[in-house]
Amino acid sequence: MKMNLFKFILFLVCVLAVSCSTQNKKSDAEGVVSKTTMSSEPIVEDSSISKVGKKEIKKAVILESPTQKKNEISPYDTLNSYIKNQDEESILKESSRILMQNANDVKALNSLAMVYYKKGQFGLSKSLLMRALKVNAASPNYEVYSNLGILSLAVDEKMEAIKYFKKALEINPNDSVSSLNVGSQYVKNNDFEKAVMAFEIPYKKGNKDPRFLSNYAVSLVGVGKYEKASAVYNEALKDNNQNKEILFNYLVLLVDHQKKFPEALELIQRLKFVGVPEESRSKFQELELIARKENK
Repeated sequence: MKMNLFKFILFLVCVLAVSCSTQNKKSDAEGVVSKTTMSSEPIVEDSSISKVGKKEIKKAVILESPTQKKNEISPYDTLNSYIKNQDEESILKESSRILMQNANDVKALNSLAMVYYKKGQFGLSKSLLMRALKVNAASPNYEVYSNLGILSLAVDEKMEAIKYFKKALEINPNDSVSSLNVGSQYVKNNDFEKAVMAFEIPYKKGNKDPRFLSNYAVSLVGVGKYEKASAVYNEALKDNNQNKEILFNYLVLLVDHQKKFPEALELIQRLKFVGVPEESRSKFQELELIARKENK
C-alpha cells in the first residue's frame, strides 16, 4: 500500500484517566502536533474532576466498594461530592484532611496531585503521584499511572507518557482514556497500526468526540481500512458537518484512496462554503483538479 501520509491534517487528542471512575475536565495543557499537521485544541481529561462539556455535563460516577453496603457512609463521600462539583479548593482541603489521618491514602494523594497539576505545580503533582505508587506497590492503581502520563505530556516527556499510559492499560486493558492518550501519541509518530489498536477501546465504548473520531479515521486510512475510515468520518460529521479539518481529511480519502470522484466533488463544494484550512489550500486545489478530471 502506497500512501502519502503527509496529506492529512491530524487531530491529536490527549486524554487523562478519571479518578474514582470520574470523567472529563479540560486542561490548559497545549496539544502536541507533528510538523506536518494542523494545530487543534486538545482534549485533556484528568483523574479527579469531571469536565463540563458544551452540550452536556458528564458527571462523575462514584462506584460503591465491594464491602460497602448501600446505606453505609463512605469515608470518601465528601471528597467525591467535591469532585462531582469540580470544586478544586475543597478537593485540596478534603484530600489534605484525609492525608492527615492516613498519609498513604492513594485516593487522596491522587486527587491532591491533580489539583496541583491544574495549578501548574507539576513537580509537586508528580511527587504525590509517585508516592501513591510507592505506598500501593503491591496493587498499583491504573488511574495513577494514567495521570503520570498526562503529567509527562505537560512537560514534553512523550516517551515517558507512552510508558505510563501502557502501564495503565496493562493493569486495566479497558481504560478508554489511557487508550485515547497513547493512541494520539502513536498518530503523531505515524505508527498507525498501534494507534488503531489503542483507539478501538474508546470507539467501542462510544466516544463521539469529533477530534478523536478524526484521529481514528486517519489511523484506519494508514492501515488501508478505507471503508471503515469513511464510516468513521461520516459519523464524525453527523454533528459537525461544517468542520473544515474533518471535511478535508475525508476529501483526501475519497480522492487519493477510494477514487470516489462524484462524492469528492460534492465534498469540495461543501469545503468551499465553510472554508478550506489555510495550510491545505494547495493540496485542496490539487485534489479538486484530480476529481474534476477523473469524473469526466
